[in-house]
Amino acid sequence: MEQQLIENRRITSLFCQSIKSCKKISIGHIVYCICKIIIAVILLTINATQSCVWEGANTWMTIVIGESILELVIFSVIIQLIKITPTLLNVGEELHQVIYAENSQIESYGDISEFLANSIDDQTTQIPEREFEKKKVLLAQQVLQEIFKIHSPLKHSRHLVFIINQGLLIWGFILGFEIPYDLNSDCRSRLIIAIYIFLFYTICYYLDVYILIIIILIALPFVAMFLIYKKLTQPKGKKDTDQIIEELKKQYLVKYSPNLIEGVPECKICMQTYQLEEEVLKLPCHESHNYHLICISAWFKVNLNCPVCRKSYAEEENNEQNLEDINQVPQ
Repeated sequence: MEQQLIENRRITSLFCQSIKSCKKISIGHIVYCICKIIIAVILLTINATQSCVWEGANTWMTIVIGESILELVIFSVIIQLIKITPTLLNVGEELHQVIYAENSQIESYGDISEFLANSIDDQTTQIPEREFEKKKVLLAQQVLQEIFKIHSPLKHSRHLVFIINQGLLIWGFILGFEIPYDLNSDCRSRLIIAIYIFLFYTICYYLDVYILIIIILIALPFVAMFLIYKKLTQPKGKKDTDQIIEELKKQYLVKYSPNLIEGVPECKICMQTYQLEEEVLKLPCHESHNYHLICISAWFKVNLNCPVCRKSYAEEENNEQNLEDINQVPQ
């Protein structure tokens, strides 16, 4: 039965096109990694033959080679995973890009394009071309994210690549400001160009992350000032809603039984009769002012007054007085 369900899955045209975009993205990464490795190896070789001694830059390029090899392996594995049809069907199902065809079955797993849904069932074929292209690019990124999520070694390796890249980025900026001027001009120019090309690509690749960090750093002082202002303008003695509920629960929360409740045995908020062992909170403003714990907790989130007598529980001094007055209120 499970095998039949898998064979009946079909993918949308949008998902099929996004898979092709994933392949192009992965191939682009592989080409870039190969270029980095080749350039770094050539520069290291030239530096060694021409006695271009800049140990910091040479070490930096060696680490770039290691990082590029790791990234090359990651995207090579991704290209292989993209060829595995069951994996893609699972990814498509997670991204809601799978349609179930009841009267159509495929006996074996071939290329993912063989699982394309017909145009009648596939609503993505009705999307305008320009919007289709935008959604295809976004969906391709989501497909890659899902593949990383499914295969945890790839996800951890990607995180490691990110950390290494940020370290190389910072180190590259430092090297750019610490150029040893005793080097000959050709040697210095080659190394600086290689460093700046890497820095430019890294910044472009992680631009969304850097923009998010910049926004957070800009917003942080304003958030801090708002929290300080809120703290300073908060009325003295005012307590948090959860704190008030917890304090009331400690003294006035009971499990319902007929002898514990004064008045009509029903919640004044939901108007439902209490059931045995239900949690009931008796407010100290009056014995007959009792409610389901869930109901009064939700009520206090909006209004810190008793629903019947409107006694306020917002201020600490009022709340403490309420707790003391329970024996003084006429029954």
